[in-house]
Amino acid sequence: PSDPEGVCTALKSTVSAPGGTPSELCVGHSVSLYEEVYSTIIQAERYLDISSLELADGIFLAAIRNAITFLDGKDQTIDIRFLTGLPDFTALHQDRHLQRFMTNVTRDIREPTRLRPTRLRITIGQWFHAALRPDVTAPEDLASWNHAKIIAVDGRLTLEGGHNWASNAYLKSSPILDASLVVEGDVAKHAHRFLDQQWHYICTSGWGLLGYSGRYFVSFPDSRADDCAPVPLMPPGVTGDFTQTKDEAALVAATFSVGHLGPIGGTRWFSATGTSDAAITAMFDSAKGSIKLALQDLGPAFAPAGWYMTYGSCSRYAGPSFEALLCR
Repeated sequence: PSDPEGVCTALKSTVSAPGGTPSELCVGHSVSLYEEVYSTIIQAERYLDISSLELADGIFLAAIRNAITFLDGKDQTIDIRFLTGLPDFTALHQDRHLQRFMTNVTRDIREPTRLRPTRLRITIGQWFHAALRPDVTAPEDLASWNHAKIIAVDGRLTLEGGHNWASNAYLKSSPILDASLVVEGDVAKHAHRFLDQQWHYICTSGWGLLGYSGRYFVSFPDSRADDCAPVPLMPPGVTGDFTQTKDEAALVAATFSVGHLGPIGGTRWFSATGTSDAAITAMFDSAKGSIKLALQDLGPAFAPAGWYMTYGSCSRYAGPSFEALLCR
């Protein structure tokens, strides 16, 4: 990060066309965060997934808009999916909320013509499940949403972590501290597949009993009610062209990918049968000498009785070792 007092530097994220020159601006701390978001997006050649808890705003939005405009300048066919979780609770029509973001993020793309049509195909979708179900009785199980912060590029590169793209929370005074990683390899293909599951839910679901369960999306350049995102994004058999980075500072490490699909994953919400929960338990059980954690909290987190964000008891979530560490 830059000096919190502010320095002037050339920002890659100000470039909106291939071959452009970065503009010099005075910036504050954490400039590297939105620079990395921009740098990851512009590497897309064919497939791009962008997932976040909430739609980007402020400086993050400007950086992403410049990156999308940069991709348009490549004059290549690129399928782009934006996925978000939290709705705009002040908006009566969520599709209009998404359309405003679409208009903003595509604002600087050149006007398509017959001789020079845009070759970007962009879809923005959202799901926020808030419906009563006969098999759900606990108040904490009444709501779920996309919480993944992922940028996945062509099945070969991904930026993943905990950062939301909220300028006030991360780029102003007293910022939230978070961690994200840029990873190359098969993990990017797994990220696309994980988001495929959520897009399938958006593109095929509708209103639920006493609530709603998705089907909010808008598309560019055409906006048609039946024009949802491509699922899967990368057709079967297509593999990412992975070339290991030449960055000497990069680490080579074995990783594995897991995800939690909540109510759309075929398992009971927040249950220990979820893939990611089972993986956490397995890692604790297999540890020999040390365990290193980077977490928002050492959950489960507890809230006042009846509040829907209560996560429940330790025994619901964790295996023996995890329960021993956190719950006793």
